[in-house]
Amino acid sequence: MLHYAGESLFFYLPVIVCNLSVHTLWLRFGISSPVDLGLMLREQRLIGDSRGIDGLIYWLICSVSVAALQGRALDGIYLGCGGFAGTLFSSFIKRRIGLTRGVWCPVLDETDFIIGSTLFYISYQPLALTTFLAGFLLMLVAHKLVNLFIRPIWEKGISTRS
Repeated sequence: MLHYAGESLFFYLPVIVCNLSVHTLWLRFGISSPVDLGLMLREQRLIGDSRGIDGLIYWLICSVSVAALQGRALDGIYLGCGGFAGTLFSSFIKRRIGLTRGVWCPVLDETDFIIGSTLFYISYQPLALTTFLAGFLLMLVAHKLVNLFIRPIWEKGISTRS
């Protein structure tokens, strides 16, 4: 089991780093232009303000950089685009069920970027089911731990430097 967790952590590291660090950018600099450009669907925003065009660019740069350090830059393109797409889809679903920005949606919030990056990645290369399942489970636990213990310290540090 530990082997699968390690393998999965290595595989998903580019999008894990993106998902962790993009929140720091948002807290520090805000969002530029929302991806949905303010479009509405049935009197609700399509995606919302939390996903910007600059976020997509950042996800790509970050994921390709981390993947390149691992010796697999091309994987970073698929993982980064997929991870960002996963967060877009998650925001879209949350708006449709009436959740506003920042409201937690169990399971979806912890795994959206893993599901998205996996779907994009397998469009170009096969992936072992064990790698995906281990990543999915790992993110369910790790995301909760980060939000409970690390995020409050991190956000406090960011807001005091602004």
